This record gives sequence, C-alpha cells and structure tokens, in this order.
Amino acid sequence: MSDPAEPFVRTKTALSAGVA
Repeated sequence: MSDPAEPFVRTKTALSAGVA
C-alpha cells in the first residue's frame, strides 16, 4: 500500500497495537 498517509496509518496501527 503506497499511500501518502502511509506513515499516519503506521502510527495509527502502532498506537492501536500499543493500546490493545
């Protein structure tokens, strides 16, 4: 997935994993 918001998605995923 080469999107302009890739870093944002990665951060969101990391945050979700951290919170979960």
